[in-house]
Amino acid sequence: MDIFAQHESNVRSYCRKFTDVFLHAKGSVMVTENGKQFIDFFSGAGALNYGHNHPYLKRIFQTEISL
Repeated sequence: MDIFAQHESNVRSYCRKFTDVFLHAKGSVMVTENGKQFIDFFSGAGALNYGHNHPYLKRIFQTEISL
């Protein structure tokens, strides 16, 4: 959890309240390193309002950055 103190902005304090570390996410589901699943209710609070790793958007983004 020290990585958050090193790299996260002090403005985003909500992430410091999580007792779990999230390993990956897809759509609206986030999975912790222990395998617990959570619905991401923060996804509407920024660029993630399309969900995590949406296959169509991911493909377009990868195409754009490879140009």
